Parts: sequence; C-alpha cells; structure tokens
Amino acid sequence: MAVKWFYTPAGEPAFYQSDEYVWDTEGKTCLYWEANGWWFRMEDSAPAYFLKGPWVFNLMGEQAFYTGQADNARSTA
Repeated sequence: MAVKWFYTPAGEPAFYQSDEYVWDTEGKTCLYWEANGWWFRMEDSAPAYFLKGPWVFNLMGEQAFYTGQADNARSTA
C-alpha cells in the first residue's frame, strides 16, 4: 500500500497512513484505520475522526485535516 498523507487546513503535514495505521509525523502510532474505510480510532479504540470525501472531521463535525487526494483543498477551504 502506498503511503497517504493527511494535512492540516493550513497545509502542514499532520499524519500519514501506512497499511491500517495512521501515524503522526513523529512516527508514533496515533490512529487505527478501520477496515470499512470511514473511521479513525484512537489506540484505546474510541472513535476519533471520520472520513468524508477527501476531508477528515472530528466527532463534532469540525474539519480536522484533509487527505493528499485534494491538492487544491487549500484554495477551497
């Protein structure tokens, strides 16, 4: 699986996905990517973020970061 990057709304790298794990930029395990492809879970298994299109939202529905699939996202945010 190719590594996928996730960026903050300001365009800074925040996390990257490798297999089913999403790591922060320091290389610490941060989130687990569920097989259904929608939820990021914290290491304690609590849901933390969800994916909707190229955007990732926290459970309050606030934009947290976006995937590298949306290269023009910074100009549309």
